[in-house]
Parts: sequence; C-alpha cells; structure tokens
Amino acid sequence: MEHVKGSITKLRKEYAQDLAKYMKGEVRSQMILIESIKDPLIPYVSKLETSKEIYDKLLELYSVTLLEKSSH
Repeated sequence: MEHVKGSITKLRKEYAQDLAKYMKGEVRSQMILIESIKDPLIPYVSKLETSKEIYDKLLELYSVTLLEKSSH
C-alpha cells in the first residue's frame, strides 16, 4: 500500500541502478551456493535471505562436521 499512497518515494536513477546491480549479484551468488550444496543441507539455508547468511551458515555447518570428525 505504500506505493499506492505515495509514501514510498521513487528511487533516484543512480540508486536504482546500484540496487539492480546489487540484486543481480545477490541472486547469482545465492544460486551458485544453493546449486553447489547437497540436498540434505537445503533446509538449513532455505529461509536465509542473503548469500552472506547462506555462506556463514554453511561455514558453521561444515565447521561442526569437521570438528566432530576430528574428535573421533
């Protein structure tokens, strides 16, 4: 409704271009990460919103796995 009521202002051209570039890179990064992980890990990352969050979660998951394996 913010768009209809006019409370959301139009982005200046420079910001719109930067946002489009950022979003294109973000979507591409997310797709690369998602396509490269195994299916059992998808539930751990499916609700995350950014590629940084996905990457951090994967690091966390693999760090725990590696620690568990090294302690055996």
